[in-house]
Amino acid sequence: MNSDESSVNRPLISVVIPTMGRPSLFRAVDSVLAQEGVDIEIIAVVNNTEDLPHFDDPRVRIVDARKAPGQGPARQIGAENASSAIIALLDDDDFWHPRKCIEQIQDLEKFAPINSDNWIAATGVTLHYPGGRQALRPRIHEKPIVTENPSEYLFLRRSLRRTDNFIQSSTLMFPRRMAMLVPFDTLPEVCTDWGWVIATNRATECQIIIGAGHRTHYDISGPGGVSKTNRTRKILAWADHMLSHSSRRVMGDFCATTPMQVTAHFGDVKGALAVLRHAYTKGRPGLPATLMACRSFLICLTNYVKNRK
Repeated sequence: MNSDESSVNRPLISVVIPTMGRPSLFRAVDSVLAQEGVDIEIIAVVNNTEDLPHFDDPRVRIVDARKAPGQGPARQIGAENASSAIIALLDDDDFWHPRKCIEQIQDLEKFAPINSDNWIAATGVTLHYPGGRQALRPRIHEKPIVTENPSEYLFLRRSLRRTDNFIQSSTLMFPRRMAMLVPFDTLPEVCTDWGWVIATNRATECQIIIGAGHRTHYDISGPGGVSKTNRTRKILAWADHMLSHSSRRVMGDFCATTPMQVTAHFGDVKGALAVLRHAYTKGRPGLPATLMACRSFLICLTNYVKNRK
């Protein structure tokens, strides 16, 4: 038996799973209970369903948060009910590799002890699309990455690839105190993963450690996987608030890529023009982001024509 799998000094991880009662919750819970090398408690926070799920395993606790709907409040309620000083997040439609937690901790401890209190850890993901197609995010991820500037890491474009840098909520692990310093329920309900990491880094100057490998399965293949709501205006408002301390290049690159992809998906030509104005008024996109914006605008025009037929 490996030393990391022995019963001595096994860390306890409190895993917070906000859930709407989707059937995929049982897959998510099973993937957490299968974690190797760590002790686990699961806090399933039910916030948008009539029936409370039931689990026989005593490591699974159900918290009724139906009076406080929303993912941010659910995550905060889960963190406040946690027994461990270490929190991990998992969405109810995602799931983990069996060694996600222990290998994430091993990568973390190359840069910060797990019992320290000024870090956020993430992993790469295997992205599951409708139709069975899969992709890795980040594309190449063979060794841990450390950054103290998550806005630049996430949004500054140095190439035409959309897959170089990535952080998603179901990969996150962090000291519980972080959620007390920057509560999840104080942030906008858009770009929540990025927003919390950026706000927490700004408040604490913590390190962000993105571990090697793709240990989280991020599943957007189901009915709720792709948003049916055009949130372009909310995303721009989010950028004005959350990226106000970032460079004009970061602001411009973000606006020229993320909200432009949203307008392209919906064929929203008027929205795309507004996003471009925002990108060049509030920011200064680099060449890669500018070329990506041009590509998104062509897709937007194509979808606009399709939608009018």
